[in-house]
Amino acid sequence: MELLYPLFSIADSTKRIFVFVIIFLLFTVSIQHSEQLFAETSSVVSFRPNIIILMLDDLDLRSLDGLRRHGAIPNLEKEIFSQGIEFRESFVTNPVCCPSRATLLTGQYSHNHHVFANRQLNGGIASFDDSSTLATWPQSNGYMTTHIGKYLNGYGIYSELIDRPLVLSLLREVMQKQDAGISKRYEFSYIPLGWDIWHGLLDLSTFCAYNFMLNVDDKVYRYFKDGSVTINNVVILPPARDNIPQHHQTDVLADHTIEVVRELVSRDEPFFLSKSDEVGPTCRSVWTQRC
Repeated sequence: MELLYPLFSIADSTKRIFVFVIIFLLFTVSIQHSEQLFAETSSVVSFRPNIIILMLDDLDLRSLDGLRRHGAIPNLEKEIFSQGIEFRESFVTNPVCCPSRATLLTGQYSHNHHVFANRQLNGGIASFDDSSTLATWPQSNGYMTTHIGKYLNGYGIYSELIDRPLVLSLLREVMQKQDAGISKRYEFSYIPLGWDIWHGLLDLSTFCAYNFMLNVDDKVYRYFKDGSVTINNVVILPPARDNIPQHHQTDVLADHTIEVVRELVSRDEPFFLSKSDEVGPTCRSVWTQRC
């Protein structure tokens, strides 16, 4: 059974980075065997390939086909689609955001990973066990693991109250009395297990094209539309002098990704990188009137 399929390659002046996608046969491979499968796959090939997963939120197949047909995404067409494999008969196990993301991370159906919805009490990050995932398996086999962008719904939800310390402390106290393990997953400083480099969007600002927050390895970056940037509420970049909107989420995540990949390429160990973009129709939802 072949598990590795080349998607695309990126060449620079010194080396060529080979990027692959691992295809897990979820209906035959149990979650308990996933880590062993990853280790065995690494030993079959003569080298350990770098792995990148790109997730685009709310991009349906019909829209993608239209973009390709009209030549609107020439770079993706040249670098990925023309050199890759399309799975035209694939399907998701749950057409809801967080359960589907949990399935990608675990290879399990919702009734096994217990994430049934986007919010608590039966969904969201509070219901997710991150002890054995698509992050921990490669990490345990010598890979440098990185996540950039959206994680699971509810991640860092306390970030909404970062400017209201009294309310935040009271909420934490209540949550900790209920379940300390669940409470920490809502913290904006929490980094899920298995990730060596972490650039995770914090809810609810995850859904904002502008004025959003990002946990960069335990430091809270805030990007504002006026061009200013703060780290842990300390201004590191003042507002721009013009009125042109600055720091669109898609551009910021792209910049972070390029910077991280350059760092990873300079290392000796292989890397696994997960990048998840969110900005889409939700940008004008009731949740994001504050953006």
